[in-house]
Amino acid sequence: VVLITTKKAKPGTGMKITVSSSNNFDIPYKYLDTQKKFAAGYFSYRPEDLGGGVLPSVASGLGGGGPELNKGYFAVQWDSPLDANGNPIPTELVAHPNNV
Repeated sequence: VVLITTKKAKPGTGMKITVSSSNNFDIPYKYLDTQKKFAAGYFSYRPEDLGGGVLPSVASGLGGGGPELNKGYFAVQWDSPLDANGNPIPTELVAHPNNV
């Protein structure tokens, strides 16, 4: 931000400029721990709980914990690739460490 304030000068006085500055550079020492055990979802479930196979779509932005990550489970995710017909292809549910 550059803030310029003007004032009227008295006759016979010279021009005076005052500059003040403030800087703050911060590198966090430590980030907060993040949850990397469960995907997003309404509840935690396994393929065996649903009769095996591919899990239902993983709904992002939900407050609960969904299926467990890094267990070889597959589900349609927000970034799943599309097949030739435009249908999303299930991808493995894996944790992404250092994703801050």
